[in-house]
Amino acid sequence: MKAYKKEYDFTYTSGAFATIEMLLAKPWIAEKIYIHSNFVDKYGLVQLCKDLNVDYEYNDTVFRRVNQKENSYVLGKFLKYLSKLDDELPHIVLVNPTDMGNLGTIIRTLVGFDIINLAIITPATDIWNPKVVRASMGAFFQMKIELFSSFAGYCQRFLGITYILLCWMVS
Repeated sequence: MKAYKKEYDFTYTSGAFATIEMLLAKPWIAEKIYIHSNFVDKYGLVQLCKDLNVDYEYNDTVFRRVNQKENSYVLGKFLKYLSKLDDELPHIVLVNPTDMGNLGTIIRTLVGFDIINLAIITPATDIWNPKVVRASMGAFFQMKIELFSSFAGYCQRFLGITYILLCWMVS
């Protein structure tokens, strides 16, 4: 496995908890689970991988190459995916968020309040960066995130064409 780059079609979780959350919420995106030899499988991770037919391997070398936390003994490689906001549910809009840790924390907090829709106006930090995924503590996989290239584009989708001028003036 290679260190993360934005242009790849995959990213990864770092840590057992986030990886298990990914497997429970969206097992079809999992490509492979990497387990460090020091990991004590308290969570039944190997059995979960077997039950979901997700490939896993013990491989300490991968952790030296891609892991950014020394105390993380599980990495989950998964494919990036698109999501669209549910029009029937409330959502939050973030305009140009730039801090990966803060974005992950916001995602975790929103899921804690049962808000699973997040609109992000770009430019913004890379939502797929493993730092965002890790900071979300796995809540990332319960969230629907839709990116918009402008606030006006967001307004057009959610407020209709009559409000587009007002939204453009605000942005």
